[in-house]
Amino acid sequence: MILSLMRFVYIFAVLLLAPVFVSCGGDGSSTAPTGTGNLNLSLKVVETTNSVSGVVGAGEGDSGVWLSAQVYDTGSIGFKDEVGSVAGVFSKEDDSTYFMFLPINTSGTPYNIVATKDGFAPECQALDSSVSQEYTGINFILRPEDTGTVSGSISYLPVPGEEDDYSVFLSIRKYADCDRDEEPETMIEVVYKSFANEAGAPIDYGPIILPVGEYELVAWADGAGTYPPIDIIIEEAGQEIIPEEIDFGFKP
Repeated sequence: MILSLMRFVYIFAVLLLAPVFVSCGGDGSSTAPTGTGNLNLSLKVVETTNSVSGVVGAGEGDSGVWLSAQVYDTGSIGFKDEVGSVAGVFSKEDDSTYFMFLPINTSGTPYNIVATKDGFAPECQALDSSVSQEYTGINFILRPEDTGTVSGSISYLPVPGEEDDYSVFLSIRKYADCDRDEEPETMIEVVYKSFANEAGAPIDYGPIILPVGEYELVAWADGAGTYPPIDIIIEEAGQEIIPEEIDFGFKP
């Protein structure tokens, strides 16, 4: 009697859990069927057979440098998608080295390995990673730079519904000489921030530290479009920039 009851419980448990088994689609993605619960799992298989590594020097502040692999898409039809990151890591505190895996590059443009840290001018190197390879010795030396700040506000955001999970995003970018031809013609991202939009209330951002230079601020929000880029120019140390209010136009 006890054995029969145990078999019944086991069979019932298997039938109950069956809907959450992951199945693979023909496009390389995997999706778990959604039943009456809240599970909605979507997995994407990404081939990561490239890797890049190196050493970062920043004087006494060698640690805490952010390294990211970015793509500058000149053919993008929207400002938001002109620059995107595919991977990123911090340099190690003990020896200032870094290592990260990269997916095979199918964008048609090089990956740009970008090194940034507050108080230092950003550096970048173009990397052709269209074939599987270990890229070593991609090193950087960051130099201290005078800095200013940018602060501002974002208003009239869309009000999310009860089941919506809305966020707001800021990307600060500049042109850099990643291919080392002495022409700053590659757009890189030096700051990326996201903020939760819980009720459409105004959001303040900053102060964001930026080295002296010329930048472009791009903002977009879930449930809304992309705000036109805002030019930011920091000309001297300690300068505080307060650009125009980013108004998404969802007035009550």
